[in-house]
Amino acid sequence: MQPDVLAISLVFAVIIFFTTGLSPGGVIVPFYFALYFNNTFVVASTLVLALIIFGLLLLAMRVFVFYGRQRFALALLLGVLLQWLIITYLPFTFPPMGFIGYVIPGIIANEFHRQGIVITTLLLLICSGLLYLLFGGLGLGGFRW
Repeated sequence: MQPDVLAISLVFAVIIFFTTGLSPGGVIVPFYFALYFNNTFVVASTLVLALIIFGLLLLAMRVFVFYGRQRFALALLLGVLLQWLIITYLPFTFPPMGFIGYVIPGIIANEFHRQGIVITTLLLLICSGLLYLLFGGLGLGGFRW
């Protein structure tokens, strides 16, 4: 873990939240996206998995009553379960590191529900792109993978 990049990521997320009232996918998600920003397959597969989790959340909310923490816990659980199923039963489709973390897609799916898919995705990609540019592209400390 790189505490300097993590701290700047948290500052970016808090600044975006206080200026716009919107979240870039949570406060920790842009940091992890910036770490994998050079691997478009991993970033895209994580976003697709978040969309699938979001769809499953909408289906579950039609049958059951989920709000707040229960919805968030369900999103995290669906993320872990879906990743396990995909990696176990479709190993030829995704490489071993086909997604960013186990809980990141669930956090993004919860933010999709709170503020919309387009806004969350744009803010997430902008914030993590700036982090990647600052630390990965311009070499201000750099990422250590």
